[in-house]
Amino acid sequence: MKRWNSPPGWPPPPSGWRPPAGWEPDPSWAPAPAGWKFWVKPPAHRRPLVWVPAAALVGLIGLGAVATPPSAPAQPSSSIVQTSTPAAAPISTPSVSVEPTSNPSAANEAAEKKAADEAAAKKAAEKKAAAKKAAAKKAAEKKAAAKKAAEKKAAKKKAAAAEARKRAEDERREQQESESESPLVVHPGAFCSGSGTGVTTAGTLMRCQVASDGRYRWKRA
Repeated sequence: MKRWNSPPGWPPPPSGWRPPAGWEPDPSWAPAPAGWKFWVKPPAHRRPLVWVPAAALVGLIGLGAVATPPSAPAQPSSSIVQTSTPAAAPISTPSVSVEPTSNPSAANEAAEKKAADEAAAKKAAEKKAAAKKAAAKKAAEKKAAAKKAAEKKAAKKKAAAAEARKRAEDERREQQESESESPLVVHPGAFCSGSGTGVTTAGTLMRCQVASDGRYRWKRA
């Protein structure tokens, strides 16, 4: 089983510690070097070396029924033979490298900046739409006021014309009534137009008729 290998600058983990699910390093820690292996093989355990004196080794060989020539001189007791048991070959397992996680603080700042930019753009669009709506409303109000003023002016002009016609009609009627009430005062021999009657200042009745010159003149009735 592989063990956790902390990058340089990270605090050493407790013995046998393994990152839980969803664990992320502290943003204040230094970033891991490129290609850093977070999981490594533990060092191979070697058995301790046994130092056996030469004389004891000879005795052990004798006990093992190994013949030793009697004439062979004994080895000095000071010489030491180093023996060791072969270490077990380590089991090869595939290495697993963990990519360093991104800085959550930078990601949060980017997300907050994006949200702020979107909010500012939305607010600017709403402000522009409100200004456009207000301008359209003002233009419509101005147009309606101009139309109302034109209608009022036209009505006033129409009323003045009607009043003038009424006044003229009243004057004409008064004139007719005045003419019908008092006879027309004319002068004998004066020109006249068409038929009609009148009186002289003396009260003589006169009639408009064709005279000897072929023209209409006032003549005694």
